[in-house]
Amino acid sequence: VEELNFSQGGVANRRQAIDEFEKNLAQATEKFERNRGKYERLAKMLIDTQAGVDHLAEKLAQIPADNETRLEVGEETVVDALEQCGMRLDKLLRLTGLSKEDLNNGRALLDDERYEEKLLLRSQADVRVKPADKEDDGDDDDDGFEEDEDVCGRSHVKYNSKQILEKQKARSRRKGKAAAAPAAA
Repeated sequence: VEELNFSQGGVANRRQAIDEFEKNLAQATEKFERNRGKYERLAKMLIDTQAGVDHLAEKLAQIPADNETRLEVGEETVVDALEQCGMRLDKLLRLTGLSKEDLNNGRALLDDERYEEKLLLRSQADVRVKPADKEDDGDDDDDGFEEDEDVCGRSHVKYNSKQILEKQKARSRRKGKAAAAPAAA
């Protein structure tokens, strides 16, 4: 900007060039802010993805893989760890006897008879029992306690506790003075 001030002869030309450079600077700054926002969103997404893959790998670590050790998930090993998780899930599906087609079609092989029996037992256990001698007298807060008229409030309890503490301090001071008086004589 200063170079333009001294290099060109006319004031109008210098002002026009300065305005143009300021306009370009404002556009570059705006583009930089947009790109920085995109970068921060993508970096957050990458960190969340890494954390998710790490969590998945940790949960699937109990399934033994074919001669593979658990990889630590980092920027370079996310894809490898995800592939390893996929292989462990395939192995788990093979162990359970379900095929990918059964899962994709939504037809998991269930023993319908045992499933219905389990639902029946569950619904029988979830029965609410209503008392036979139900008396409705309109008192909702009947909890078996008598309401006391002389219930102390918070401030009253606080005041009483301060008074008790002051009495205890006064007694300990008197005892301390009485014990110190014979020792001095």
